[in-house]
Amino acid sequence: MSEKRLPILFIVLFMTATIALSGCGGGRGGSRTSPTTSMPGGGTTMPPVDNGETREVLPLPSGHGLAAGEIPVAPGGSEERGNVVVSCPSGGMACVVTVAADGTAVYDRTGGTPTVMSAQEPWTLPSVHGLAAGEITVQPGRSEENDNIVVTCPAGGMACVVTVATDGAATYERTGGVPTFMLVPPEEFPELPLQQPVHGAQAPIVDLEGVLHVGANVAPPADQLAAGGAYNGVTVSSGRVLDGVGADRVIEYLEQYVNLGEYKNTVGLETFSTRPVVRLADGTSDEFAEYATRAVQLINAALPYEKRIVFSRDSAPPLAAIADVPDGDIFIDFAPYEDWNAPNKPPPGAAAGIDQSELVFHYNTEAKRWEVQERRASHVWIDSEEILTAIVLNPDTRVWEEKVLESRVDDTDTIVKFYSDDVVIRLVAHEIIHALSFKHPDPARFPESIMNIELFRERPVYTAGAVFRINEPVYVPGHILFPLDREALLAAYSRLEPGTLPEDLSAESLGTWDDTSFHIRGDLDFPGGQASFGVASRNGLVQPWAFGPTPLTNLADNPVLSETVTWNGALLGITPSAETVAGSARLAVELATLDGQLDFTTMEHWGTNEAPGAIGTGATWGDGDLGYAIEVRGNTFIQTGGDDGEVTGAFFGAAHEAMGGVVERTDLAAGFGGKR
Repeated sequence: MSEKRLPILFIVLFMTATIALSGCGGGRGGSRTSPTTSMPGGGTTMPPVDNGETREVLPLPSGHGLAAGEIPVAPGGSEERGNVVVSCPSGGMACVVTVAADGTAVYDRTGGTPTVMSAQEPWTLPSVHGLAAGEITVQPGRSEENDNIVVTCPAGGMACVVTVATDGAATYERTGGVPTFMLVPPEEFPELPLQQPVHGAQAPIVDLEGVLHVGANVAPPADQLAAGGAYNGVTVSSGRVLDGVGADRVIEYLEQYVNLGEYKNTVGLETFSTRPVVRLADGTSDEFAEYATRAVQLINAALPYEKRIVFSRDSAPPLAAIADVPDGDIFIDFAPYEDWNAPNKPPPGAAAGIDQSELVFHYNTEAKRWEVQERRASHVWIDSEEILTAIVLNPDTRVWEEKVLESRVDDTDTIVKFYSDDVVIRLVAHEIIHALSFKHPDPARFPESIMNIELFRERPVYTAGAVFRINEPVYVPGHILFPLDREALLAAYSRLEPGTLPEDLSAESLGTWDDTSFHIRGDLDFPGGQASFGVASRNGLVQPWAFGPTPLTNLADNPVLSETVTWNGALLGITPSAETVAGSARLAVELATLDGQLDFTTMEHWGTNEAPGAIGTGATWGDGDLGYAIEVRGNTFIQTGGDDGEVTGAFFGAAHEAMGGVVERTDLAAGFGGKR
């Protein structure tokens, strides 16, 4: 993948009222009987004397915060005063400490001998912090990096002192400065696992540079929803949000496709009448197959469950002519331009990819026009040499040269690809949407579309003796499709029939079409971050989602986890009839095998677009539970057995503190999440 500059993750500092005791005397050693006492700011003073017989100097740490007066402590007891804890040994007399107005102290030797310890505050650290046991002292206004933690001490106060125990827990001394820390991620987050045709039905997982997102790109802002309490430890909110583009805009977008066909004087909507089936040419490499798989997953997230593209595991004959593509199929070939078996292909260098389609149509003698009945088949061609082209520094001549690579590689100091991985995925998705019926819209009227011909732009790269032009994307959401693309696909494949004519296309032809979605959202807080999940419903399309911070390692490489690890939380979903569903969620993973079990229990439902109530207030949904065997792949997981439907999930948080994902079935679409 192309090089990324990763953000530093800021970890929230959690304080509790619990007091941990460590160290004594002057903040480090035991009590002593020095004839002088160190004073804040340096210097010494003679201790108070009471006839030289019963009083003994009691050294105090700087910044002890004790008020003048007497502190009696019973045998075996402790008293927290100011910024210290005064303790008295058991089995003897009470301890009596007297603090003078100048901040010095003595104790009465006729009683017990007290100790004074700096009060310390627990410090919440992520379990992958990597700090060794010991003491870390940071001066005011300074920062120190220790392993993958940067400890910072605020300026203008005392030094910050942090003590790390052997079990990884930490405390800081409240008598000093209050430290903060930043968890420094590795140079690169773990890569997402390879996607192949077998994963074509799974929801998309998108790496957003420090955030993993599962499912559709429809999460609403939390502050636009109404709070609804908690469900099995998950904070739930729901409500309606204006987030659609509207029926008029969708029709305006589709009109240009209905009026302009691939043949002269041809009209009608050129969609497939059945679920199209994508097949890759035999011999397609794994890396090219991944581009196609991710593109199909992203497009399917915008389509109704029963209308989605089917990604076949059966390969297609390579370099097939369009006439040989079976009805309802979309063949995809990654091949050099000169091998494209497309008679009307553009001139060399004019396009890195094309779609070639065949339509079923008839001639309307009365209207004197060709009218489309449906799209029969399509063939997508991607120039394999073009997307593998890079400029490479010749080690012998030290001259930059244009070269076709044997496979995809990361950009380096000596290799710069013409097409990034993101650009290739967008290119493939662009051509597949061509295959589904959409063409290039007017860029002035519809700049916010993946089908806009200005999707890519050239960026000049200047080298010694030559200028090369690298393709890079203009702004496109991480999920590839813009809202207008998603809604136009939904309208074309759920409300309109193949062959819909211009005179039959209007906002009314879409039926009831809403621009406001009903959302249910769940939020999970954990030390260092938050994971969220939920589901959105609009115009008959129910879209689940989940997202959270990317872990610093793959689950199998987390050094603090072992044996069986469990996460518990909730599921929030919506049925095709818009009833809301909620239930408990539990994921258990055996780290030795990376297999696990995901169970949804106590599932219940409420009315149409109704906020889910507390546990036990709804009617049982189905038989009340769903269960799936899962396998972990890197920081993601998918179903391998169990009930019907597809499960796609990911782990969130620096140390896999949370998990979340989506489950999609004919009778339910839901997001889920939980904490370990």
